[in-house]
Formats: sequence, C-alpha cells, structure tokens
Amino acid sequence: MNFAIGRPAIRQRLFTSLLISIVCWSLGCGTGVKSADTSGDSTGTELAPVETQDIVDLVDPFIGSAGRGGWWAGNVFVGATTPFGMVQAGPDSSSPDELIAWAWNHCSGYHAEDTHIDAFSHTHLHGTGIPDLGVIGFMPIAGKITEETLKTGYASTFQDAEASPGYFSVVLDEPQVRVELTASPRGAIHRIMGLTEDQTISILVDIGHSIPLGEVHDGGITILSSTELQGWAISTNEFSKVSGGVETYFAARLDRSSLSHGTWTDHSLHTEIMQQNGADVGAWFEVEISTEEPVELKVAISYSSVEQAWKNLEAELAGETFYTVHEQATKAWNEAMSAVRFEGASEERQIIMATSLYHTLLMPNLFSDVDGSYRGFDGEIHQTNGSYDYYTNFSLWDTYRITHPLLTLIAPDNQRDMIHSLVKMAEQGGYLPRWPLAAGYSNVMIGSGADVVIADTYLKGITDIDIDNAYDAILRSADQVVPEEHIYDGRVGLAEYLALGYVPDDVVHESVSRTLEFSINDAAISNLAAALGHTEDAERFGIRAQNYRNLWDTESGGFFRPRHANGDWLEDFNPDSVIPPMLGGAYTEGSALHYVWLVPHDMEGLMELMGSPQILVSRLESFFQGAVDEHDALPPFESQENFWWSFNYPGHYWHGNEPDIHAAYLFLQAGRPDRTQWWLRWIADTLYNTSDTGIPGNDDAGTLGAWYVFTAMGFYPVAGSQQYLIGAPLFPRIDLHLSGGVLQVEAVDLSDENVYVQSVHLNGILLSKPWFTHADIAQGGVLRFQMGPKASSWGVDVFDTNDD
Repeated sequence: MNFAIGRPAIRQRLFTSLLISIVCWSLGCGTGVKSADTSGDSTGTELAPVETQDIVDLVDPFIGSAGRGGWWAGNVFVGATTPFGMVQAGPDSSSPDELIAWAWNHCSGYHAEDTHIDAFSHTHLHGTGIPDLGVIGFMPIAGKITEETLKTGYASTFQDAEASPGYFSVVLDEPQVRVELTASPRGAIHRIMGLTEDQTISILVDIGHSIPLGEVHDGGITILSSTELQGWAISTNEFSKVSGGVETYFAARLDRSSLSHGTWTDHSLHTEIMQQNGADVGAWFEVEISTEEPVELKVAISYSSVEQAWKNLEAELAGETFYTVHEQATKAWNEAMSAVRFEGASEERQIIMATSLYHTLLMPNLFSDVDGSYRGFDGEIHQTNGSYDYYTNFSLWDTYRITHPLLTLIAPDNQRDMIHSLVKMAEQGGYLPRWPLAAGYSNVMIGSGADVVIADTYLKGITDIDIDNAYDAILRSADQVVPEEHIYDGRVGLAEYLALGYVPDDVVHESVSRTLEFSINDAAISNLAAALGHTEDAERFGIRAQNYRNLWDTESGGFFRPRHANGDWLEDFNPDSVIPPMLGGAYTEGSALHYVWLVPHDMEGLMELMGSPQILVSRLESFFQGAVDEHDALPPFESQENFWWSFNYPGHYWHGNEPDIHAAYLFLQAGRPDRTQWWLRWIADTLYNTSDTGIPGNDDAGTLGAWYVFTAMGFYPVAGSQQYLIGAPLFPRIDLHLSGGVLQVEAVDLSDENVYVQSVHLNGILLSKPWFTHADIAQGGVLRFQMGPKASSWGVDVFDTNDD
C-alpha cells in the first residue's frame, strides 16, 4: 500500500513502504496496482485530439461575485488582468445597504449587489476571505473637479457591467460614460467613452483610496506634464498590517494633452502645485471626450520604485492601444487555459469548467518588474537576472491542497518560478511563508503549506529548482521555533508539538487544527526527504506524520479532541460546538465534525481509528446527507450586531472551506468508489452554477475552481505525494496537455444517468484500484472510463495489499 494513500498495517513498515514508493516513482514504474487484464481492444488507443477552442469565450468572471458575508461570498475578482498578473485593474464598488457594504463582501473590491462604483484600482486579490490591496484609485467625474467633490465623494451608480478574461466594462451614470479596462502583466489601459454629446470630464487619481478596512498611511503624487503623472502609496489592510504595509508605485500617461490639471491635499485644490505628499492627496486631468473620441489612460505599477513603474509602462504599453493590449491579453488567456481542453456536456457545465480553470490562474501574482527587479522580504531590491519571474500573494493554507498540484500540471513553468520565489522569501526573510502578501509575512492561517507545495512540485518532476536551499528552509520551519522577535510566527505551537506529539489546547488556540496540519506537512516532508535520499529525515518525519493519532478520542464518539499539555482531554467537549479561534477555539474555520476527515495523507489510518470500513462509510454518508438537508439555508444575516452569524459554520459537509473539501474521495479507502462517484456529481451539480452565487464560498485563490477542474477530469491529488485518487469525469472528453505529453481522458457512455464508473483503463491496462501515481501519466496517454447507470464492482477491492 502506497504511503500517500494509507498507513501500513504496522508502523515498522512505514519507512520501507515509503522508500519503495519513491524509488518506483523515480523509475516511472507506477503504483503496481494495475491488472494484466487488457480487455477491450480500444482501451489504450490514442484518441483524436479535442479541437482547439477559444476557451475565454466560455468564461464568466461574474460567477461567484455575490453571496453574503464571511464564508458565503465568492469574493472573486471581476476586472481585467493577465494570467498571474501583477496588475488586476478593476472596480471597487459599494452599497448604502450596510448588510451588503460589509468589508467581507468586498475582499476583491467588487460585489454584484452593490449600487455604486467608488473607483477603479489596480491591485486586487481573488477569492480571499479577508480584504487587502485595492489601492491607487482612478475615477472619472463630470465636468471640473471642485472642493465639494472631495468633501462629498465621487462614487457613481452604474449599469451594464461586462467582463471577460483581460477585459472589464461598465457604464457610469455620472458622468454618462463607458469605462473599459484591459491589462498587460504589469499595466492597464483605461478607455473612457462618452455616451451622449461631447462632454468634459475630469479623471481623478486618488492616492488615499482603498477598499474596506484598508488605510493609506503615506503617499505622494507628481504631475510631470499635461499628459503624465506618477505616484506612490503605503497601505495596510488585513493581510499586510503585520508586515507594516505595501509600497505601491505607479506611472500614468494620457493619450492627449489635458485641458487643465492639478493636485489636491486634504480637501484643497491646487492648480499651480504639481507635487503633493501625504496620505490624503491626489491629482486630476481634465479632458474632452465624445462618442467618437474616447480617451485612453495607460497605467503601470511596480512594487520597487516609480522609476521601475515607468520601465514597466514603456516595455508593455508604450506604442500600444487599448485594442492591441486587449488582443494580447485574450491571446495570453487562451494560451494559458488551453492546457485543459474539453468537449461535450451541457453549456452550463462548460461555462463552470472554463470559469473554474480561469480562477485557478489569477493567483499567485507577478511581483518582479520587466528588468527582474523586485522588493524582497528583507525590504531590499533584488534581481532575478532574467532567470525566473518572482511571484507573491500565495494563499498556501488553501492552495497547497489542490491549486498548486493543478498548476504543476497545467502551468509548470509558472509553478517552477513560484517555488523559486518561495525559496527566495525564506532566504531573504528567514523562513518559508504561510500566506505571503507583497513583500512581507502576514501570519494568516496555520500550518506550513509551503512544505507541501515544494514537495509536491519536486515529486512530480519539476526538479530544476534550488532544492538544496528549499529543503534547508523546510527543515528550518519544521524543526526550529521562530524567535519571538521575528515578525513571522512560523508553526505556532511547534515546541509543544515536538515535545508532546500534539499541540495542547491550554497553550495554543486552534490546537487540533494545527496538529492535523502539521501531520500533513510532515508527511510531505517525509516523501520529499526520501526522494532526496535523506533516509533519516524521511523516517523521522514519517513518524511525525502519525501525530494526528495523539488527538483521537474514542470515548467522545471518535473525533480529534482538544487535549491539554498534561494529557487530559478538554472537558465538556461537543463536536458540534464552534468557538472562533480568536476566542480560543481549537479548530480553524470549522468544528470537530469537519476536522475528523483531515487525514488525507493516511486514509487507511483514519479508517483504522474509526474501527472499520463500514463505520467510515456510515459516518461519511451522514456527513454528506446533512449537507443535502441544509445546503439551501444561509445563516441569519440581519444586522451588524449579528455579524458573527455570517461566519456560522455549516454543521455537515462544507464544500466552501478547505479542511473537508477532499471528503468525498475518502469512500475509496473503504472500498466504496460508487459513493465517491455519486457525491462528486452531487457537489458539482448542486453547489456550482453559473449565477453570481455560483461558487459555494470563498474561492480562496482558485481553490474551489481547482477542485472542480480536477473532479471534472476524473482524478484528484493527494498533495505532497505522487498519488491521484480516481473519481468520475464530468465530460465525455478532456485533453490535459502536460509537459511530457497529452493525457486524453475519455468517459464512454457518460450521461446524467450514467454517473457510475464500470472500469478504468490507463493506456489499455485495467486499473484494479481507484488510484494511480503521477509517473503513470507524466508522459501523457489515454485514461478511459466506462460509465454506467449502476454501481459496479470496479475499485472495491482495495484491501488486497499485494500490488502485483
């Protein structure tokens, strides 16, 4: 039995089994779970390729742009950007309704139920649960600016919002103009067209602008001529407040001379002072526009300096028009998304698939300038010397599970550079980050997901990375308590975890969640250590990966229960109880009901703790059936006083959050692949749709999108290993373009009724167990599913440990 899929029957077998698996992966010999049965003459025949398609035409960026508060808003980015772009140019909207106006509805700037646009800013996150960025605001107003404008505000109602990859458009009511945005990797172009007769507008550039909960602490703006200006801002929000803020620089150029221009500070206008410094400063350009003659404004940003912003503008936008940049952005998106090509299924499913794939390519974000300059975690300017692109904004607690394993398949060059970036963060900041934003640590979430991402990437063949320094950084985070004076808090509870084998509840909050996450992290480190030949480390971390067992309590009904440092269990334990972490709760964004399933690296071990395959299946069925009963119900959301109700945790399967997102695949370990297949289809068809609320929670930098893409392809990663679990495809045909070849996935006789897998062949060989390894598909091939209307006997015999 492969270590990634389950714990060996006796602990002494753990390390031996692990080494056998690693050697087998490196030689490309696969899992050894394949049968010699080759029944069916066409099972291994190469298929006609899926036709090339302009997949961007299927993407709807507004899916997931609504939802209420806390866990219920998709918080998707709807504006214009390129794959993993530095610039995300988009609207920052608002509402007079306090229930919609909450900051947690605006983590990416825009909410579909809003009535006003406050400004168009140039940096955003995607799908996060707390806000940040959203600075350097540009906004057109009617006529000339007045001091009253600054006092009363300049937000406008809007209508007819449109979006596609690399493009955003909206009609403002005051002034009556259409604002269009498109983007290059480090820049954007605003195109403003009048909708009525010729009119004069003023384009405001507000250094003090930020999205909710944000604050600009300092900044500056300088008008260089009648067509050019530049500026900077230092801002903080929920992620960046730990590191002291984000320094953002910009350069902007109009396509014509302005009629007039000037600056402001506080609420005072200045037509003769061309430079202002401070947190509440800005500038304007007055221009004439018409239905025939729109104005174009080019903007580029940098996190290094104003000079670098100008370099970015000259390299990517000079000599370009709105149309050419839009065309380039569309081409970039088509190329990035063409790694996954699909056909068949309903139009709705195709839109969901395309949009999910699009969402996985929005973060992390490019952080280095065109010449390779970037601001490091030590605050200094560094150089990539053209050898890689430097990225930041990693939502690792979310993305280590599914998103980065997907990027390893569909964007290997970007993934390689992302690993380089994480290693540089550790080199310049001291430790691998948990949730890095811009040039700093945020201390948001728990665990050390970077360990898993690096291990997963290396084990799947992306080995041309600085693995020696990466491994050193991993060990430093896993074995050393971060000094208190360091800005980063590392693995909180590590000292106790090393001493006791678990994080104690009376010492550290979120203790159960931390223990389980550390076990997952350690399993990945063990796998990586074995691949690198570090046998002692592999054995040591393999044993640590079993620490989850130290919190298993049978007497409470079989849950991971909070435990004190003296070994006593937390009294009055209620698995349904939810106590927020900031109030000392033992679980991160969930309860014991959700975290009982968080052992993806050792599913056999979890089943053993529960007592039998039948018990695991029964508990999973109850867990999912509860979700069926309650999935239409939202928590009370009636007033600001009931704010915490918007963060109410569902009592059963919660697809909108990460700790149990893999749960449907756990049926496989109990020999019930039919239940995996049934529940995957229920999740995909019930919890995803094409509406503004079509994502069942925060997309978390593409995590829910990555779940859908993997599930649609018929398999799912066990992060930090080479293992993939087999589900049931959602499309008759998918071509996955890997660096080593094309994996063609075919689901024969797939229909709304035929949701059950009858057999699976990989390159003509019948798979007898519902999993395979990355080595099995690295060079491409044909993965053929035979589908039918009833559950079959395929994949049920998972208890035979003979892999021959």
